[in-house]
Amino acid sequence: MQRLLDDVVTPESDCGHLGPNRATILEMVSHEQGRRRRTRRCLGAAAGVGFCAMLALLFIRPSPLPQETSTMLSTVQTAPSPPPPLTIREVDDKQLLELLKGTPAALMEWPDGKRTLLVMGR
Repeated sequence: MQRLLDDVVTPESDCGHLGPNRATILEMVSHEQGRRRRTRRCLGAAAGVGFCAMLALLFIRPSPLPQETSTMLSTVQTAPSPPPPLTIREVDDKQLLELLKGTPAALMEWPDGKRTLLVMGR
């Protein structure tokens, strides 16, 4: 490599304006080799990690539920708790409007005598 550089590159004592000297070229080549070496190492490591991840996805299967958990689930599903009893209480118009105090609401009476409660929701 030294002989090739002697043939191609001018010596340091000659015209410096013709291009880089031998030391600069050797330094540039060394940096490029280091960069390529680092790139190959990183790509190799990434390929190894990817291969391990693919193997893990292929061979790791979700484990079935233990027997105790499945019986607990079936017990819970077969015995649902009853809903709380619904209490209905009748109120007149004034009590209803008092319950809706602070909420935009109105009681509308139709020509046929039916009444409709209008409540504005937010």
